[in-house]
Amino acid sequence: MLATARCRIIENNLREPGDCQRQLLKKILEQLKGCQIAQDLHIEPGSSLKKFRTSVPITDYSFYKPYIEKILAGKSSIMFPGEPVCIVQTGGTTSGPKQVPLGKHLIKSYRQFNLDMAFCYMKDSNHYDIFSDRIFLVVASPDLTRMGRNTPTGRATGVMAQIAPWLLRRRYVPEMDVILNTDTRQRIEQTTQRAFHHRQGVRMTAGLTPYLMAAFSNLIRHARDHGLECQTAADVFPQLRVAFHGGTTFDLYSKQIRRLTGETVDHRNIYSAAEGPIAFQLNGDSPGLAPALDAVFFEFLPVDQAIGSNPETVLLDKVECGIPYYILLTTQGGLLRYKIGDQVEFIENKPPILRVLGRVEDQIDLSGEKMGVGDATKALMQTANSMGLLINDFLVCPAITEFAEERIAQEWIIECENPPKDTDCFRKTLDAALFQQNEWYQQLRDDEFSLGPPRINFVADGTFRRYMENELVYGQQKMIHMHNDRSCAERLLTYA
Repeated sequence: MLATARCRIIENNLREPGDCQRQLLKKILEQLKGCQIAQDLHIEPGSSLKKFRTSVPITDYSFYKPYIEKILAGKSSIMFPGEPVCIVQTGGTTSGPKQVPLGKHLIKSYRQFNLDMAFCYMKDSNHYDIFSDRIFLVVASPDLTRMGRNTPTGRATGVMAQIAPWLLRRRYVPEMDVILNTDTRQRIEQTTQRAFHHRQGVRMTAGLTPYLMAAFSNLIRHARDHGLECQTAADVFPQLRVAFHGGTTFDLYSKQIRRLTGETVDHRNIYSAAEGPIAFQLNGDSPGLAPALDAVFFEFLPVDQAIGSNPETVLLDKVECGIPYYILLTTQGGLLRYKIGDQVEFIENKPPILRVLGRVEDQIDLSGEKMGVGDATKALMQTANSMGLLINDFLVCPAITEFAEERIAQEWIIECENPPKDTDCFRKTLDAALFQQNEWYQQLRDDEFSLGPPRINFVADGTFRRYMENELVYGQQKMIHMHNDRSCAERLLTYA
């Protein structure tokens, strides 16, 4: 009954996104009454949308650092009413760690967002029992410290697990004592052991896609070592219904994670951040994501119009399909017109359904090609499909140039379950696919004007998993696939 009623509201909001968004903005501005940020920007509860966009510039994290420092010092009603419930620290994947304070209104919107994606799955699949037993969760340890007025501060995914309602927390596998373990190696081992112990009860899994895959691989190996004949996570978890995952380009991992979970398991993609809930997959028929209309007020900045002091933005009811936009968030946590750094495009606009193109930082630009992770992933998957290959992961960086006359080139470090015998054929096929995906690449590669052909480096199975377990914040920090220097690549290759 709850799922049906809530899904009806979500569908109505998507039919009339403008009305829903205006009501939300009004609510956010009312919440800001008496807060320092509203006073500094001359925002009043009754401010019109036009006045709001005129008064508030497009912001980034640097704009909020002075306010966050006051919150960390223990001051109240700075970015939202009262004091923070907790402060999360992001993984710092691209631009360094950030501390984001969460107030009660933002936490409430996160909880509703998580319920919404579950309710939509229930209605779409007719599986209404996913909360009736265990939830396999792969997150970072929050590694909590105390700041200001004894406010807990820790890593984003772990803190998010902690602020979930008690009824959900008591169903976690592993339990909170394992999640709180700051020893990554021990936590990975304990996660596998607890999951195997509770294998009959797990109906749902959640986590960032690559870490969820690593956890499934560990679990399958552990189960085999204990005498269970299994090929997939569904063999270990016979009641498993759905995997919720996000945090990265899902196209790259879709085949592999479906093979790991088994054909009986459904998959739903999530787009969320420490700054706020953003979008989730409505149903299994389309990979597109529906914006969280009553959680975040959205604006979209066309990428080709982003230059200038106060460029024009587009609201949800005016977006166009196929145009890359920067996404701006106004949240119930005091972030106003916040440029999160991601690019999206809409695959439908009535209702608005988007897909994530990637972060601005996740691109390579050695000679003016400005190749983003979206183009790279499409070209790689097109090449792999044409040659019958299964890609596990990849990283692109500058190739080592040994001779002065050599052209600048991209090196593609690829983990593949069945590497091709003819690497040269793979390289030529990938090069042709990149020509199709990126016009700048094509121009620079024509007659090898300033960019040489890609160089291919296939690495052993498990290389990326070992790198993530040892070098990144396990369960939280995302893998960046495109780098303009070799520092990440050199560390990665030590695990090959």
